[in-house]
Amino acid sequence: MSPAEESPSRARYERALERLPAPYALALRLRDGGAAERELSLALGVDVSAVRSLLRIAESKLRAALEAGDGFE
Repeated sequence: MSPAEESPSRARYERALERLPAPYALALRLRDGGAAERELSLALGVDVSAVRSLLRIAESKLRAALEAGDGFE
């Protein structure tokens, strides 16, 4: 999808992802793309048992970034 085709909510989501620390943004992008926990663990260099916790932290950080906004809304 080109930037011109992005919905405002998707663009807002992407801007919030860009503000996250790289490992959290990567985890969410991979999950959103359909990656399994094993794939996430390999890509992030963490044990499979840590993936769910990492995703919960990433989701929390994303929620905070979305709530903070970006000044363009």
